[in-house]
Amino acid sequence: MHPLDRLSHHFSSLAGLNPSLPDGPGLALAVLGLALAVLGGVFDFWSAPTPSTLPFPAGAAWVEVVPPGQGPALLAFPSVPTLNEVAAAAGAASDAARSDTLIREPAKVTFPSPERISLGPLSGPAELALGCKLDLNRASARDLALLPGLGPATAARIITERSRRGGFTDLSEIDQIRGIREGTAKNISAWVRVK
Repeated sequence: MHPLDRLSHHFSSLAGLNPSLPDGPGLALAVLGLALAVLGGVFDFWSAPTPSTLPFPAGAAWVEVVPPGQGPALLAFPSVPTLNEVAAAAGAASDAARSDTLIREPAKVTFPSPERISLGPLSGPAELALGCKLDLNRASARDLALLPGLGPATAARIITERSRRGGFTDLSEIDQIRGIREGTAKNISAWVRVK
């Protein structure tokens, strides 16, 4: 399955939509196209740039938001936003959002309730949608299963081996895992890094 099909399925299922709708991949492409239009330029998705090399105008920022009772969304800001600005843009009225804390790098902001805000790293699907590489030592099995050539069983093997080893030091180590084809590391290297 193509990575954009998997991303469409992931975001559709989180939003409670039927992921088998025929416009699923088209929806993912439309979202990606809109993101590129907002950036004012085109970059090669498959080259998988790191967050620091994304073509943002100086000071621009991406934030993944999850408002109460809704699915995730990626928001682009023309400059580094405050938590207040993120909450307002997400339509999440939150007492906890009354903060001038700056979101200086791509991040995920979740609003579990009006009284609470959770700030953390982008989800795997959001990183992939932005052309970032997943960290093999942090990615979930669900994130890894989005990659071409990896399914749920292979992703689970990688997670099991990561836990056994205490993490990976090099991407090529996954080729040594029993049941994983040689060359898998090379095949997914455009979407994964070891940090």
